[in-house]
Amino acid sequence: MKKHFTILAVFILTFTHFSAAYLTGEETGPVTYVSASPETLFINVPFTLTFIIDHPVTEEVDLIAPQFPGSLTIDRYAKFARLSDARIQTVIEYRLIPRTAGYIIFESFAAVTPAGITETGSFYIYVQGNVTQQRFITPLLRWDVYPQQVTAGDRITLTLRAESGWNSSQPPPAFFMPVVPPGVILSAQTVSAAERTGGIVFKLLLIPLSPGDFTLPARILEHENIRFEIPALHIRIMERN
Repeated sequence: MKKHFTILAVFILTFTHFSAAYLTGEETGPVTYVSASPETLFINVPFTLTFIIDHPVTEEVDLIAPQFPGSLTIDRYAKFARLSDARIQTVIEYRLIPRTAGYIIFESFAAVTPAGITETGSFYIYVQGNVTQQRFITPLLRWDVYPQQVTAGDRITLTLRAESGWNSSQPPPAFFMPVVPPGVILSAQTVSAAERTGGIVFKLLLIPLSPGDFTLPARILEHENIRFEIPALHIRIMERN
């Protein structure tokens, strides 16, 4: 027998023209949250569609996606674990580029875990026309001092900081989440309003599970009129004695 669950925390960041939605699933299906960034969507400007699934073992989670509309290009897919309020959740992200303006309809996604199945139901977004050509602000970013060598099982907080040119509350920390390399748990941490004002862009909790090299490559992300040029990061993971 199936039960119906009204969606919790209805879309952490509300889409423009997002339709009402319900989650359906088995009696013990996982709670699933859906969010998007940025809030206002423009043609040819990437946005991120994020699913947070309340299940701790990432390898046991599958997200069955419908066929994406032809007006969307999938630029990136990421699946990783995050630590939130002392529990581990699974995060699945699609970075999408809309190629046409207007309404775009998504059919239902299904989150599958050993606990059951949860469906999002269909929903739609609205994409505006060409964004006016704008001058980008490019803050100077750096990683705070971090150990060059750690031991498997250690817990390390990595902090990305803006030296100048930015102290806004947007975009949210999840926007900066990288693809998680194998052999580690990497979780976005809460950044307080005071920390944002002080220039902290993003914080990560790193828990290496096995020895090897942990590397985050340099990336460039754009949000509205801000271009974030994130430097590379490299840490050597040693075996615990």
